Amino acid sequence: MDMNPFLQHDLALALMRTCLQEQPVIIPPSPADPRHGLCLVSSLWRDVIVFNSEFWQSYSFWPVHFSNPHQQLAIFRSFILRSGGRPLEFKFLLSIPGLEAIFSRLPINLRIFGAGKISIVNTIIAPYSNRIKSLHCTLIGLENAHFFLDLPVGSFSQLEYVNVTFIDPRRPNSPPRFTLNQRLRFTPFQSTPNLREVICGMFSDVNILDLKLPLRELTLLNMETTPLPLNAFVPIARLCQQSLIEGHFYLKFDVGSKHFGSNLIGHPIILGCIEVLSFRLVNANWYPEFITTLRLEKLKSLQIMRCERTAPFNWDIPLYTSFISGSSGSLLSLRLQVFPYKGQEVVHLHTSACHQRPSQEELFGFFASMPKVKSLSLPTDIHLHGGILEKVATGELLPQLTDVEFASNRGLALIFDAFRDRSDFHYWHSPSTSASSPLSRISSVTLSIPSTSADAEDSLEAKAESLRLVKGFRLRYIRTCDSCARHCRLFV
Repeated sequence: MDMNPFLQHDLALALMRTCLQEQPVIIPPSPADPRHGLCLVSSLWRDVIVFNSEFWQSYSFWPVHFSNPHQQLAIFRSFILRSGGRPLEFKFLLSIPGLEAIFSRLPINLRIFGAGKISIVNTIIAPYSNRIKSLHCTLIGLENAHFFLDLPVGSFSQLEYVNVTFIDPRRPNSPPRFTLNQRLRFTPFQSTPNLREVICGMFSDVNILDLKLPLRELTLLNMETTPLPLNAFVPIARLCQQSLIEGHFYLKFDVGSKHFGSNLIGHPIILGCIEVLSFRLVNANWYPEFITTLRLEKLKSLQIMRCERTAPFNWDIPLYTSFISGSSGSLLSLRLQVFPYKGQEVVHLHTSACHQRPSQEELFGFFASMPKVKSLSLPTDIHLHGGILEKVATGELLPQLTDVEFASNRGLALIFDAFRDRSDFHYWHSPSTSASSPLSRISSVTLSIPSTSADAEDSLEAKAESLRLVKGFRLRYIRTCDSCARHCRLFV
């Protein structure tokens, strides 16, 4: 007996939904798009795919060379007709998936869809702007002006998510330049009542307030590639304080930062909804007290990456303890790291006399301020003392810790013993740990240590392997410095 045709259709539709879930239409058409293969299976499958608008609302534009841009645009328009009136998602890739290493060596103009032969803004974005729900693109040259100055107010009435980077091809590492009069005319993000998530890059000469984003409604704001002075960040943070849940910022401090910061005394920046926060801080030593101006009662994940004029530099642990204590009841992940900033020369110090390490008492207070932290990553110039490791092993400190990354230049036997003790017992309670809060088992450790002989490293690897951590115990060896022939990064 033949199956009921309506039942056949429903079964095929359910199968296609599974196969094409999170599978955008690829432009230009590619065998990598599963629609092509599925349409060849049977006429039923082809009809189910072609005539169901839900399979034609998400598009991925690949930077593939093509000689006839008009033909590709015609194909795209024929596909998008199948979407009916559904909201659209556009993502313009800078490389073909799997070939990122090759494309990263190409000039930026060759990594853009159409390679300049067509206007992405005028031919693809603008005609469908009132239906675009999600937009991810990189714009170069005149495309920037088309986007900011030609799209009228209310163009993106359904926009919920935008990830856009603006680049001047003549200065690929710098943003496009606009006059003051032009910046006053920026309108594309004005009247975007649904916009909640914004990732925006390369605007060091444009104030983000010029973009007229609905900052008071944003739940995510990522500007981690856009260096901001402190006096530009503060008004952004105040406008976002009632809505922002996730924020990523890149701040540059200078001699005037401390003077501006003095105005924040008694007027803290309260981000009452923030749960995920990351900072890249350049020359924060000009105004280290900045972090204490923040109030983050619901914070769950914090990342602070710093670059100073000297390396290594002093992390003011008591200052960070004061900062983190306000989030002690919610903080689950902390990452403190150093990052390279291409815009400044860094003086590397080769003697421990120039560097003051945190004391055991300071570190005890620091770790005691984060009792719920599960993931912890520390820079190579903050070492854990033996007494601290013993308290971590017993659960007096960091009882919920599962993943840790840190550095040490001595006492490796003590480190192995501490994590062996901690890993051996799932529910071994320290005197300070209640029965309702069992001691968490360590799942992964990444330990940076001085490089040594091959035989010694083999022995250390065997000891690390013997701990049998669920995610592994990784040893990362720091080589000697080319200048001083010592492990100055670890101050041996």
